[in-house]
Amino acid sequence: MKNDFSRMKIMQEVLILKKLVHVNIIRLLEVFENKDNFFIVMEYSSGDLLTRIKDHGRMSEAKAK
Repeated sequence: MKNDFSRMKIMQEVLILKKLVHVNIIRLLEVFENKDNFFIVMEYSSGDLLTRIKDHGRMSEAKAK
């Protein structure tokens, strides 16, 4: 990592993602670290909401939920 501040911000993100458990939020599975990088392994998603909206147009709030 470049500095301790960057490392701290990444670790905060990891801790938040570990706490999140919801069917509509991609889960954090594993975190690996070496001297230069963090490797964050997350659940696979076959698409995203933005692409769906672009392809199909606006959707109701109930459908988006």
